[in-house]
Amino acid sequence: EVEESQHWLVANLQHYGGDTPGIFLYIPFLMTLTTVWAVSHRLTTFFPLLDDPQELMQLQQTKFIEGIAVVIFGINLIVQSSGIFFEATPKKRILHSLVVFINLACCTTYAACALDVFPYFQTRGGLPTEFCRMFLWVNTTSIMILTIAALGGSANKNQLVPDWNLVLRTWMWDWTMFTSGAVYYYLGTTPVGNFFLMVVLFCLWRGFSNI
Repeated sequence: EVEESQHWLVANLQHYGGDTPGIFLYIPFLMTLTTVWAVSHRLTTFFPLLDDPQELMQLQQTKFIEGIAVVIFGINLIVQSSGIFFEATPKKRILHSLVVFINLACCTTYAACALDVFPYFQTRGGLPTEFCRMFLWVNTTSIMILTIAALGGSANKNQLVPDWNLVLRTWMWDWTMFTSGAVYYYLGTTPVGNFFLMVVLFCLWRGFSNI
């Protein structure tokens, strides 16, 4: 079995999710996504909604692409789910479940966007933005980093990740990069916005230098 004591995060995920922690992670993700939906509708009284007719028309034209994305993620979800049931080693089942979480999260979020569940806010430059996509990217990239780190140590079947400090440092730079990128996207090419753009580039450099 995969060692539970290697890191408190894995220990808790294995305690509650067994060999399928990715499926367990989907429950708090869905609950938090619902919170993001509620907060987004509350923020409509403070932040301007997108009102550019041309931008709104372009967003409507992307609904078909979002529908295709939902189908693709759904197919991949079925394929990865089979690995949970038929893989012999616990580590491989855990990896498959993490990929299942990524596909579940993407499928849910893209379906919500296609159905206009979340409001479209407007940046200072008049560009559309959705908080749900930023929330999705932060969650999925974190699990992708964890999955890649686990694949890097695939020779060790009794340990999910060989270097948790490296994963945590990469997560930190990843989250800082996304937060700074969201601020830059909203402010645009202003002095403050350009500062956050430099932070994004620095975090990107630090993140890759960790690998």
